Amino acid sequence: NAVLELRRGDRIRVWARFGLPAPAANPGAPDPARALASAGIHRVGTVKSPRLVEHERQGGCSVLRMVDEARAVFRSGLDQVGAGDRPVRGLLGAMLLGDRAALPPALVDRLRSAGLVHLIAISGLHVGMILLLALGVLHRLPLPDWVRTLGMPLILAALVLMAGTSPSILRAAAMGLIAGWGRQVGRTGSGINTLAAVALVLVLLDPAAFHHAGFRLSFAATAGILLGYRRVRHVLPLPAFPGAPLAVSLCAYLSTAPFTAALFGTVAPVSLVSNLISAPLCGLILVSGYQDMLLAAAGLPTLGAGIVARTGCRWLITLAETVPGSVQQVPEPSPWLAAGLLTAIPLLAGTGGGRLRPFLVLSLALALTCLHLGRVPGSAGRVALETTLPDVGQGQAVLLRSGLSAVLVDAGGSRSPTFDVGARVLAPRLAAMGIHRLDVLAVSHEHLD
Repeated sequence: NAVLELRRGDRIRVWARFGLPAPAANPGAPDPARALASAGIHRVGTVKSPRLVEHERQGGCSVLRMVDEARAVFRSGLDQVGAGDRPVRGLLGAMLLGDRAALPPALVDRLRSAGLVHLIAISGLHVGMILLLALGVLHRLPLPDWVRTLGMPLILAALVLMAGTSPSILRAAAMGLIAGWGRQVGRTGSGINTLAAVALVLVLLDPAAFHHAGFRLSFAATAGILLGYRRVRHVLPLPAFPGAPLAVSLCAYLSTAPFTAALFGTVAPVSLVSNLISAPLCGLILVSGYQDMLLAAAGLPTLGAGIVARTGCRWLITLAETVPGSVQQVPEPSPWLAAGLLTAIPLLAGTGGGRLRPFLVLSLALALTCLHLGRVPGSAGRVALETTLPDVGQGQAVLLRSGLSAVLVDAGGSRSPTFDVGARVLAPRLAAMGIHRLDVLAVSHEHLD
């Protein structure tokens, strides 16, 4: 609770142990130091207890401090809307404020398994909903035109301050601002040109943003939708629903699959189906949730006592628990495979490929098959038994291979119940080695593994 009461500008004293990030020990594993450096973090530390954080001095008045105070008020409003239901409260905080502190780790795992984890990252859908609601109110009020013109950038600035400056939020807010002002002056520019201009500006302002996973995924998904939606929608012989949302989901999935495989070692084809159901639920949660949060924060009675937002969250959680998880562990794609995918997809989406269309379609199909199936399990060569000790941090794991058979003894452990060593360390390592099935899993003692 003491940590949650801190605001930007406060001076604290903390007992902690700091040091350099531990280097990657497993071959082919992503370097955590590089990932942290891209986010501007060069030292990491641990604190045994929040009680070791001493609040020495309160900060002065500033815009960022006022934002923190407003977020605290909104969080208290969400506490009332959530009505003591922890998963619902955590989901509302993540979807409305970008605050994942109250989100149970088990729920994050279920959303990831169902291909729905992107819903808890504020992006274009959230920004679009907020703009539609806010601009709808502004246009119904008797206000001068200059007030309406300034209303949109002020709303977007407030959203960025409240929800954070993640690449997906900045991308959506910048594109919304450019498109909105363009319509007001009677100009409708190219969406892909706008996206490229926003990407260029963000990289110029912060070159390290290019290495951020959210930056790549957000811009790749948006580019895929802008380039390929019309062509994919034309090919799908389906009515408006589910044809339109399926085309959007398919374009986003194809354009981000190479990046998710390279960054996280996973692909989630189940998201093509789960997103069809989750899209209307997400809209319901956002509209009713923002409305109830603002009313509760102002001390006014919420419409239906927040039952609409809670029901939407409950349905979304049920969907995540019902959809069979199909997140596949895949090895990092080779440079040739990634280059082939990132070349064939834009050509087919943008120009149709022309005379090269049959060749591009076949190449894309083969590349996607290789991406999803991964490498073929290899043998241990001339060695009758190959032993590998993957670095799992806390604890130990021993992998024994003989031909196509694989035996794993223990799977490590973790000091933190929110970090799954099996999913984050071992499974990607096994997939990179071409192992998708274990003949034996031997657990020597009761542990988190």
